[in-house]
Amino acid sequence: MPEGTADRLRGLIRGIEKALFLVELEGPAEVAAQADTVMRSIADWQASVIVSELRAARGVPPQGDVPNSDAMHRQVNQSVVAFKVVARAALDAPDTAGQV
Repeated sequence: MPEGTADRLRGLIRGIEKALFLVELEGPAEVAAQADTVMRSIADWQASVIVSELRAARGVPPQGDVPNSDAMHRQVNQSVVAFKVVARAALDAPDTAGQV
């Protein structure tokens, strides 16, 4: 794991939290829920990086209780793809404002 990965992920989480706030205010609930999933996936990745870095610093070999970075990266990518699908569907939906 490149040094500073946890810090870069922390910065990414902050940016997504700001974007999530806007999506929650202005977007449909299903888009906000999927945006939250993206943020949580990145936070999980960060947590696994931190645990791995702490163990490495203490000379503890990798253990199976923490997913590896590749698995976490796939999880993040899957959540981003799902977000894009939901967001695109919401953007492409006919405007229903004012309809009852």
